[in-house]
Amino acid sequence: MTDIQSEEIFTFPHQTNKNNIKGDYITMNKTELVKVIAETTGYTKKDVEAVVESTLATITSALAKGEEVKIAGFGTFEVRETAARNGINPKLLAELKEQGVDTETAKTQATIAIAASKKPAFKAAKALKDTVKQ
Repeated sequence: MTDIQSEEIFTFPHQTNKNNIKGDYITMNKTELVKVIAETTGYTKKDVEAVVESTLATITSALAKGEEVKIAGFGTFEVRETAARNGINPKLLAELKEQGVDTETAKTQATIAIAASKKPAFKAAKALKDTVKQ
Protein backbone atom coordinates (compact mmCIF):
# COMPACT_ATOMS: atom_id res chain seq x y z
CA MET A 1 0.00 0.00 0.00
CA THR A 2 1.32 3.45 -0.91
CA ASP A 3 1.44 6.18 1.73
CA ILE A 4 -0.69 8.99 0.29
CA GLN A 5 -1.05 12.44 1.80
CA SER A 6 -4.48 14.06 1.43
CA GLU A 7 -2.95 17.06 -0.36
CA GLU A 8 -1.73 14.74 -3.13
CA ILE A 9 -5.23 13.44 -3.73
CA PHE A 10 -6.84 16.88 -3.62
CA THR A 11 -4.36 18.34 -6.10
CA PHE A 12 -4.16 15.36 -8.44
CA PRO A 13 -5.01 16.71 -11.89
CA HIS A 14 -7.76 14.86 -13.70
CA GLN A 15 -8.87 15.32 -17.26
CA THR A 16 -11.55 17.90 -17.91
CA ASN A 17 -14.00 17.69 -20.73
CA LYS A 18 -17.22 19.43 -21.70
CA ASN A 19 -19.23 16.94 -19.62
CA ASN A 20 -17.56 17.73 -16.30
CA ILE A 21 -17.46 21.52 -16.45
CA LYS A 22 -20.50 23.04 -14.75
CA GLY A 23 -20.23 26.82 -14.76
CA ASP A 24 -17.11 27.70 -12.78
CA TYR A 25 -16.77 24.19 -11.29
CA ILE A 26 -15.14 21.04 -12.55
CA THR A 27 -17.06 17.93 -11.53
CA MET A 28 -15.67 14.43 -11.07
CA ASN A 29 -17.86 11.38 -11.66
CA LYS A 30 -17.35 7.94 -10.12
CA THR A 31 -15.34 6.62 -13.08
CA GLU A 32 -12.94 9.56 -12.87
CA LEU A 33 -12.68 9.17 -9.09
CA VAL A 34 -11.75 5.49 -9.49
CA LYS A 35 -9.16 6.40 -12.11
CA VAL A 36 -7.57 9.08 -9.91
CA ILE A 37 -7.43 6.78 -6.87
CA ALA A 38 -5.98 3.93 -8.94
CA GLU A 39 -3.29 6.18 -10.43
CA THR A 40 -2.49 7.72 -7.05
CA THR A 41 -2.31 4.48 -5.07
CA GLY A 42 -1.06 2.03 -7.67
CA TYR A 43 -4.01 -0.32 -7.12
CA THR A 44 -5.91 -1.64 -10.13
CA LYS A 45 -9.01 0.17 -11.30
CA LYS A 46 -10.99 -3.02 -10.69
CA ASP A 47 -9.86 -3.19 -7.04
CA VAL A 48 -10.46 0.53 -6.47
CA GLU A 49 -13.90 0.31 -8.08
CA ALA A 50 -14.83 -2.55 -5.75
CA VAL A 51 -13.76 -0.51 -2.71
CA VAL A 52 -15.59 2.61 -3.88
CA GLU A 53 -18.77 0.62 -4.61
CA SER A 54 -18.55 -1.12 -1.24
CA THR A 55 -17.99 2.19 0.56
CA LEU A 56 -20.99 3.82 -1.10
CA ALA A 57 -23.17 0.75 -0.48
CA THR A 58 -22.17 0.72 3.21
CA ILE A 59 -22.97 4.42 3.62
CA THR A 60 -26.29 3.99 1.80
CA SER A 61 -27.24 0.98 3.93
CA ALA A 62 -26.41 2.80 7.17
CA LEU A 63 -28.46 5.84 6.12
CA ALA A 64 -31.40 3.61 5.18
CA LYS A 65 -31.32 2.31 8.78
CA GLY A 66 -31.27 5.88 10.12
CA GLU A 67 -27.64 5.67 11.22
CA GLU A 68 -24.92 8.30 10.87
CA VAL A 69 -21.61 7.65 9.15
CA LYS A 70 -18.76 9.79 10.47
CA ILE A 71 -15.47 9.90 8.60
CA ALA A 72 -12.90 11.79 10.66
CA GLY A 73 -11.46 14.78 8.83
CA PHE A 74 -13.99 14.43 6.01
CA GLY A 75 -17.52 14.73 7.36
CA THR A 76 -20.73 13.11 8.49
CA PHE A 77 -23.43 11.51 6.38
CA GLU A 78 -26.79 11.63 8.15
CA VAL A 79 -30.54 11.49 7.64
CA ARG A 80 -32.48 14.70 8.24
CA GLU A 81 -36.21 14.69 8.77
CA THR A 82 -38.43 17.41 7.35
CA ALA A 83 -41.78 18.13 8.95
CA ALA A 84 -45.06 17.99 7.07
CA ARG A 85 -45.97 21.40 5.71
CA ASN A 86 -48.13 23.21 3.21
CA GLY A 87 -46.73 24.46 -0.06
CA ILE A 88 -47.98 26.08 -3.23
CA ASN A 89 -48.09 24.35 -6.60
CA PRO A 90 -46.46 27.03 -8.81
CA LYS A 91 -47.86 25.60 -12.05
CA LEU A 92 -51.42 25.61 -10.70
CA LEU A 93 -50.92 29.07 -9.21
CA ALA A 94 -49.82 30.44 -12.60
CA GLU A 95 -52.79 28.78 -14.32
CA LEU A 96 -55.23 30.26 -11.82
CA LYS A 97 -53.72 33.74 -12.20
CA GLU A 98 -53.99 33.38 -16.00
CA GLN A 99 -57.68 32.62 -15.55
CA GLY A 100 -58.06 35.93 -13.67
CA VAL A 101 -58.38 34.53 -10.15
CA ASP A 102 -57.14 37.07 -7.57
CA THR A 103 -53.78 36.31 -5.97
CA GLU A 104 -55.01 35.37 -2.47
CA THR A 105 -57.72 33.03 -3.78
CA ALA A 106 -55.27 31.49 -6.26
CA LYS A 107 -52.74 30.86 -3.45
CA THR A 108 -55.43 29.20 -1.35
CA GLN A 109 -56.59 27.01 -4.23
CA ALA A 110 -53.02 26.09 -5.23
CA THR A 111 -52.06 25.05 -1.69
CA ILE A 112 -50.90 21.44 -1.42
CA ALA A 113 -49.91 19.26 1.53
CA ILE A 114 -46.26 18.21 1.53
CA ALA A 115 -45.70 15.06 3.57
CA ALA A 116 -42.96 14.71 6.15
CA SER A 117 -39.89 13.04 4.69
CA LYS A 118 -36.37 11.88 5.36
CA LYS A 119 -33.45 13.12 3.27
CA PRO A 120 -29.79 12.14 3.16
CA ALA A 121 -27.47 14.98 4.14
CA PHE A 122 -23.73 15.60 4.43
CA LYS A 123 -22.01 17.89 6.91
CA ALA A 124 -18.39 18.63 6.04
CA ALA A 125 -15.76 18.34 8.77
CA LYS A 126 -13.61 21.33 9.67
CA ALA A 127 -10.55 19.77 8.01
CA LEU A 128 -12.42 19.40 4.71
CA LYS A 129 -13.79 22.95 4.93
CA ASP A 130 -10.30 24.32 5.62
CA THR A 131 -8.82 22.39 2.68
CA VAL A 132 -11.52 23.68 0.32
CA LYS A 133 -10.98 27.29 1.47
CA GLN A 134 -7.32 27.23 0.42
